[in-house]
Amino acid sequence: MLPKSLMAVLLVLAALLAACKVDPPSTPKPAISLSASGASIVTGQTSGQLRVSITRTNYTGEVTIEAQSATSGISVTSQKTTADSVTLPVTLSSSVAKGDHPLTIRASGQGLETAQAQVMLTVSDTTPPPPPPPPGIRGKIQNWNGDTVTLKAYSFNSLSSETLGRAEVGEDGLLEMELAVPTTQQDLDSVINENFCGGAGTVSSSPSALVGSFMFSLYSAEGDLEVLEQSYPASESPEIDGDVFLFRAYSADVGTLEGNCGSGFGSLQFDVSLAKGWNLLAATYNKSSNTFTVKSVSETPKNVKLYWHYLDYNDYPVANLSVTPYGYNRVFVDASYSYDPDGYISYYTIDMGDGTVYSDYDFGGISNAYFYHTYYSSGYYTITLTVYDDSGDSSSTSQEIYVYY
Repeated sequence: MLPKSLMAVLLVLAALLAACKVDPPSTPKPAISLSASGASIVTGQTSGQLRVSITRTNYTGEVTIEAQSATSGISVTSQKTTADSVTLPVTLSSSVAKGDHPLTIRASGQGLETAQAQVMLTVSDTTPPPPPPPPGIRGKIQNWNGDTVTLKAYSFNSLSSETLGRAEVGEDGLLEMELAVPTTQQDLDSVINENFCGGAGTVSSSPSALVGSFMFSLYSAEGDLEVLEQSYPASESPEIDGDVFLFRAYSADVGTLEGNCGSGFGSLQFDVSLAKGWNLLAATYNKSSNTFTVKSVSETPKNVKLYWHYLDYNDYPVANLSVTPYGYNRVFVDASYSYDPDGYISYYTIDMGDGTVYSDYDFGGISNAYFYHTYYSSGYYTITLTVYDDSGDSSSTSQEIYVYY
């Protein structure tokens, strides 16, 4: 038999263990909940679909989904599923009026409380327009040169040269650029008529106060290359019949652009429906009529790709002329500080205003174009320097003097 003192200790330990006992965690009660987006059916159609999502808590068994409408003529076929979503077929009689019709969806299963959700079935005259394309430019630039370049998208209107997007292109040529909402907008018909149309005809917008901006191409931050969305490389366009150019228009509201006009690169015909936000427009070239037809498109045509080319810009030469009187009828002329920013001065003339004309044949290169000249009659004389660069472009400057003789 245990001593009374030991027995007391054991009883105390037993009591402590009983007090520290932890109950096992309780299992959540099986349950389900429902969610569904509304459905749309066009007047005249007799069927549609309703997509229902099921959220399950500690329940994987079969669920019966059914829906009812208070509107006579609307019937929804119930479905049984063990999945997390289900599509319910909806049928419509011709007596169902246009408008919104509430539907009550219920879900039940063994041992579950019935779940319920409300959605709207919309019956309308026309199919809702497709959503506008995402406001961005994505793709692989064809035959990319392998450089790492920052490309910018600029607004095309006469009020600003706002940057609408910026993205870096690496050696793989992959481009992904988001487009921002233009902060400066003007009448879209003014943008077209002032910037594109140089001949007869007019393009008008409806409503007439429709404003927005155009984005036609991308330029490198340095300004030395351009990227276009088109069906053929820039070197071949627009000589090819059926060539397609893609550009974007931002519109502050729903509207249209219609009409035709002449331009420096052919006739333009607009038949455009604009959604609010960024819109994708395709200009298709017809070689026989030398016409571009511009229409709205919902997605990039399969034959359109991103092409790039260097911009063949030439900086004009700079003509610097200094004329210093030297005595009464003699002047010192210096044109040697003339230069070409992106090439060289290939030829120059200096007209002294008295019938004498000097050129590189007299002094050689522009760096040697400094000399004295004597006049033999009093009066005002205009001295004109004209310099030509290696691209054939020219610049001129003049200075007037008075000579005593």
